[in-house]
Amino acid sequence: MYPGVGGTINVCLNEPFNLVSGISGLVDLDGVWYNNASMETLPSSVDTSGTTGGNVTYTYTASNGVCPDESTTVTVVVNGGCDFTAGLDELAAGFELYPNPTRSSVAISWTAKGETTLTLTDLNGKILLNAVSQASQYAMDLSNFAPGVYIVSLQNGDQLLTERIIKQ
Repeated sequence: MYPGVGGTINVCLNEPFNLVSGISGLVDLDGVWYNNASMETLPSSVDTSGTTGGNVTYTYTASNGVCPDESTTVTVVVNGGCDFTAGLDELAAGFELYPNPTRSSVAISWTAKGETTLTLTDLNGKILLNAVSQASQYAMDLSNFAPGVYIVSLQNGDQLLTERIIKQ
């Protein structure tokens, strides 16, 4: 039973994080995480920072029922000057995909600036097409794909937007 050596994780507002990344050394992963600020036990090692900056301390306790419990702490530093979700509404507001459903190709457009990665996957998550565009538009040819439902993902910086598309 080893809780590891505690450390620090730096995140933005509204950002998901895995507390295990704040521990080093030999770690028994069967322990329990506790949020010291909310005084709640977490269902897993994944949590999301809140909407205000500051420090939140989590305690990780490893126990085997025989030896005394061992604990370590991880401090999450939430930077109030950045927001993980910033820009997501803007990306979604400027996103168009048509026609949907389609028999051949779809036109995809967005208003976000900079490099954008477009990915087409099937419902099992298999990547069928991957493209990068500096322009704010892309024509995706689906004529060689079987009829069905597919997922189109647009990634611009840290922002990810997904949309379902039906190929007839």
